[in-house]
Amino acid sequence: MNKNNVMMPKKTFAKFVDAMAVFNEVQEQIEDHLILTNKKIVSDLQRARLDHKKGRMINWNSLKAEYGL
Repeated sequence: MNKNNVMMPKKTFAKFVDAMAVFNEVQEQIEDHLILTNKKIVSDLQRARLDHKKGRMINWNSLKAEYGL
């Protein structure tokens, strides 16, 4: 047995994977809640969406050049 490997039954591993999936879903829900209860972030998102609908966008290549990407 390699000292860097952990041995466990397949059922235990499957439960671990299921628990990780549940944790990830809960984490995403908490992040959504925190974002949507922050008035400044919601306002910024609404303004960005309105700008996008009105065609007020920056060229992606110009934006990359501006930030040196």
